[in-house]
Amino acid sequence: MRAKSHTKKVYERLVILDFEATCNQGKAPDPQEIIEFPSVLIELPGGHVVDEFSTFVRPVHHPQLTEFCTELTSIRSEDVADAPTFTDALDAHVAWLEGHRLIGGDDPGVIVTC
Repeated sequence: MRAKSHTKKVYERLVILDFEATCNQGKAPDPQEIIEFPSVLIELPGGHVVDEFSTFVRPVHHPQLTEFCTELTSIRSEDVADAPTFTDALDAHVAWLEGHRLIGGDDPGVIVTC
């Protein structure tokens, strides 16, 4: 039996993705929808911010945000009313990642969510 080779991958870039979604106090809406799609590209080591991506996303199942959701996220129904759909926001995010060679490049980096 051969021993497995373990190598550590050292990433030079990190994308931090922090979605905001529709919310209620108590039980979450069904379905819960992304209403903000933000990312920050950070160069490692050192933590230098290279670029940022952010767009609101228009919820289709629950277009009117609750007062609780607005208080929690600071996002208002007016902010998302004319925003791109999730599909369009995702396409824009993929284009942003490709523009930084994070998709299809030699050093893809790593994407983390919080």
